[in-house]
Amino acid sequence: ETVFWRDIDEVDPQFSPLFYVQVTNFESSGYSIGISCSILIADLIVGTDFLTKWAKIQSSLTLAHSQTRLKPIFHLPSLKQDLGDFLTE
Repeated sequence: ETVFWRDIDEVDPQFSPLFYVQVTNFESSGYSIGISCSILIADLIVGTDFLTKWAKIQSSLTLAHSQTRLKPIFHLPSLKQDLGDFLTE
């Protein structure tokens, strides 16, 4: 299911959503990242540049003094697990 999108409210624009990120975790272990953004913030070129830089940063993350790769920052299942461990301590 895709992210709900609402157009900018002309009466009360300060409370209008300008940016959404949706991460979908598929049963086949794949992921999809969807981004919806108001043209007031960015256009297609800026969005493409953002995703390219984000991917480069994610692919280069390693632990200091080690070659072990870190999980992506936006890896929601591990975030949920980390928070669960934190809350049970």
